[in-house]
Amino acid sequence: MASKDVARNLAKKSNVPVNTAIEGIEVDADNPALDPAIIDQAKNIGFPLLVKAAWGGGGKGMRRVDRLEDLEESVIRCASEARSSFGNGLLLIERYLTSPRHIEIQVLAGKHGNVYVIGDRDCSVQRRHQKIIEEAPAPFINDQTRKAMHQASIELAKSVSYDSTGTVEFMLDQSVDHTSDKLQSFFFLEMNTRLQVEHPVTEEVYGIDLVRWQLKVAAGEALPDFSEIKPKGHSVEARLYAEDTLNNYLPSPGPIRSFIPAHAPGIRWEVGIDTIDEVSPKFDPMIAKCIATAANRELACNKLAQTLMKTVFCGPENNIQFLQKILLNEEFVNNPVGTNFLDIHGEQIISKLTAERSASEPHSKELLKWLKELGGPSTDSKINNLAKATQRIFSKSTANAGKSDHAGGFKVISQHETLEQRMGQATKTCESKEVFFHFVIHKSFSSSEYWVYFNGWAFNDKIIDASLDEYLHQAEDSDAIMAPVPGKIMSFKVSEDDEVEKGQVIVILESMKMEFEVKASRSGKVAKLNVSVGDQVKAGESLASWG
Repeated sequence: MASKDVARNLAKKSNVPVNTAIEGIEVDADNPALDPAIIDQAKNIGFPLLVKAAWGGGGKGMRRVDRLEDLEESVIRCASEARSSFGNGLLLIERYLTSPRHIEIQVLAGKHGNVYVIGDRDCSVQRRHQKIIEEAPAPFINDQTRKAMHQASIELAKSVSYDSTGTVEFMLDQSVDHTSDKLQSFFFLEMNTRLQVEHPVTEEVYGIDLVRWQLKVAAGEALPDFSEIKPKGHSVEARLYAEDTLNNYLPSPGPIRSFIPAHAPGIRWEVGIDTIDEVSPKFDPMIAKCIATAANRELACNKLAQTLMKTVFCGPENNIQFLQKILLNEEFVNNPVGTNFLDIHGEQIISKLTAERSASEPHSKELLKWLKELGGPSTDSKINNLAKATQRIFSKSTANAGKSDHAGGFKVISQHETLEQRMGQATKTCESKEVFFHFVIHKSFSSSEYWVYFNGWAFNDKIIDASLDEYLHQAEDSDAIMAPVPGKIMSFKVSEDDEVEKGQVIVILESMKMEFEVKASRSGKVAKLNVSVGDQVKAGESLASWG
């Protein structure tokens, strides 16, 4: 079932409907040319098409193709991503459904032949074919369709004698109104033979520990009867990513100066970072998950949005505020949405975010100015192992809390210090009201960073202690083609002395398990390629120089 090709054929044998597709596509890494027969089959299916890794998941090795002339390049790129992420470049191409919902069924199967469905989830809000919001139970599905999807999942799991937790995923056609008693048509997508990122929403509404039962099944223990299990309330999960939502969701690795998740009844966090940490370019950009559970869907969405608003994150670009806006979007709250939700509403949401951030910016300048006057940590700021160890535990300390550093209406109400960082909470009196905000002052041998976090936004100012030679070197590189993110050079699309047009692809860069195109910002002649295929580069590093 881990192979999408094999799983599709098994689904057909179990009379589970599947989408039209071309299966078993292999691309030679040394001679990546597409078989003409595949091109003919693709023409017969019609565009748009979806190229996807047969052994993959998480949106990696997956691309939408709208034109025949883009097919071969998309297949080659998907195969490369698939080999990098999953160790297998096998692909399939299927008919692209423009506005389906992504519904998945949680199964729990024992070693004694019994298979149970532990509810369903909706994972339709996605970007780059990766889910960012999931919820249980799946809303806006009629009883007939729900029963049919559950039964199809049970039959499929039984057909392979499955025994563990797993998820059967479907694309649900929206052409039939969910308020009618007609069957809403659905197509088998894949089966994930494991727990998924979104399993907590199922655990929360069904009151069952899926991890515990997975281990019990593996140990040979018999399952109790879960056939009558019912959901209680509603649960919504948001995936926090270190990515720049205002710049096509580019991954955004880098140091985290402060991460303080907000807590409340009904809130569950699962995190992969510490209070002070770093987002590495070597892994997927997801850094945490926040799950909110309440009596109904509207309350759960609102609770999750409020929790994200109160969460402090001083670090790389992230999607926290973007997620909050989705959760409060009227279309999302009141109607069933498809996987094209962000294609339709994403630009409007980002416009709101940009306006809100701009409105908060003038106030941030005053806060940053005060922060520079406050000063950094009183101890030696030299980076060493002791400093790093202190950073891991400082958030549990209450040392220096309640200091009365204040001036001009500012007042520090609590703070902590390490060898290189001062962090805390403060207030500022503004028009007879106290504005609460979080601050960070970080000192290193080469720079000083000042962060303020308020109204859900992080603002920072970094002062680099660089020599004149370094500044001159930066000026010399300003006319170069720069790496937008840190990553690995996968291939060059141009050679030295080539004339290129503005927008032409110069290099393919892999970062956080995804491949990105670095394009020319202007027309001109490529004088020199400054790096080689396979090199690891930093953000801002010169990849090529103009002639």
